[in-house]
Amino acid sequence: MLEIPADRFPVVASLVRCLSYPQPAQAIIEGTTEGCVFVDSPTAPSIALIIEKKANVFLAGEPTPDAVQSLAHLFSNVIIPAGETMSRPMPHLQYHPLSWSEHIPHILEKRPPVEDLRVAYSVTDPARVLASVGQVSGIPVPVGSRLARVDTALLNSDLGNVEDLRSEVLGQWASLDEFCAYGLGFCLVVNDDIAAWCLSEYHTSHACSLGVETISAYQRRGYGTTVAKATLSECVRHGFEPHWDAWKRNVPSLKTAERAGFDSKVEYPAYVYWRRTRCSR
Repeated sequence: MLEIPADRFPVVASLVRCLSYPQPAQAIIEGTTEGCVFVDSPTAPSIALIIEKKANVFLAGEPTPDAVQSLAHLFSNVIIPAGETMSRPMPHLQYHPLSWSEHIPHILEKRPPVEDLRVAYSVTDPARVLASVGQVSGIPVPVGSRLARVDTALLNSDLGNVEDLRSEVLGQWASLDEFCAYGLGFCLVVNDDIAAWCLSEYHTSHACSLGVETISAYQRRGYGTTVAKATLSECVRHGFEPHWDAWKRNVPSLKTAERAGFDSKVEYPAYVYWRRTRCSR
């Protein structure tokens, strides 16, 4: 497997489209999310390995014995050692087709993987979302709170939990300015605290994903649904195809997606592999 330069990333676009949740890999290909790409052939690849900066991995193409051996070497000697220095403890591997499943335990034998299920959501009828949500300004909010757009002024404010929000933005975007220029999102402000937010991520020319977070002290009050509805509506108004992705066991996230207006879902397998720092405990 060979790493290719960014200007060659589009050669794997057709392979990536087969993934159940292709949005992060597509964003890497288009250069809006940081990552790298390995292929079995730089000119006519039949296998692609896309690695996000968070260390999540996307594998596409029909497996071959040579590719399996090459990938095992790549993970053992490059990908996993590089990930040791990152703070994220549990990267996951999404793959297509399903025939990879019998080979992944060998590829990740030095970090024995665990298979789990994820759920990818989309919207079948954007017009229905706009009709049901209406204007963002009309979305009902809890008493004592206000819905606020995540923009430069808010990110530079002294609201409570704003540092957590900034960290969330910088975990996905190159800078706060880049998010304000190209991303979108809303937060719920209670008194002078940011209680919850929903932000767009993995932007491509026609689509983006949404990610939601609620500060622990404000959970189980529907705040996540409120900001998700607002951000989903704004996403559709801007002409973006919206996506949402979560572990199947993360029931609150799945319910939030459905309450916000996502109405189509697909379950798919993904492998979790642990880094050494986590395994030693």
